[in-house]
Amino acid sequence: MRGTFRSMIMLSAMLFGVAGASAETPAYEDKVIDLGIGVGAVDYSTGSKATFTQRFGMEWCIKPGMLNDKAWLSIGFQINNGYGGSYDIMRWGSYDYNYIVYHKSPADPQEVVSETTEHRSGAGTTYTSTTRDDFSIMPIVSFHYKFMPKLEAYATAGIGVGFMHRFLGKITGDGNFSWGSIDNETERYSYRDIDHVVINESLPTNKVTASAALYIGARYWFTPSWAINGQLGMVSGVFNGDFRSSFNVFSLGASYAF
Repeated sequence: MRGTFRSMIMLSAMLFGVAGASAETPAYEDKVIDLGIGVGAVDYSTGSKATFTQRFGMEWCIKPGMLNDKAWLSIGFQINNGYGGSYDIMRWGSYDYNYIVYHKSPADPQEVVSETTEHRSGAGTTYTSTTRDDFSIMPIVSFHYKFMPKLEAYATAGIGVGFMHRFLGKITGDGNFSWGSIDNETERYSYRDIDHVVINESLPTNKVTASAALYIGARYWFTPSWAINGQLGMVSGVFNGDFRSSFNVFSLGASYAF
């Protein structure tokens, strides 16, 4: 998923080069490409965890000349990706294994005279690391207003589809599993149940769900073709109760008019 997003960014950069630097001063009839990075969060029941976000968007003006030629309406689409939000999730697992007990000589504790095999089995709960990688694509509509020749502000709304993915990683703690270690004059052994745990609980790793956006933004055009942009609000949101919803809440980037 992240590889696809990076490929789109590279393609966009190629489009920039093809378009060239001869564009006229941006106006409401221009087509605009946005690229940005930012921060977001996954809203877990135990609290929010930060994510790194990426954004790609395009828009076209459909109604110029509003409010004394200072405002216009545009439509387009945006693609968002949020990665991170790592946390530990409780999992159910079981163990079934043997360990060796070394029996020492009463005359010389350094000498092992025999070995026996002991068996342990059982079940319990532990935690595994989990990382999110969410993706959304949606059509958007924006209302723009130009405060100055080089500065515009806009409000954007959109609704679309989201794709949630979570990586289920390694076990991060003993949970309620046992461990023990003995080394005295008569015997020596050690065991640790968590080293032999098999996670029995199957959790879904992918989910297709709804996505939406509702935010404000601004662009400052420092050349006829290039601007810096910023967005604040629900730049994108992917919603699901089981996976927990994730959001892109702040983004900075560049805009290109052609």
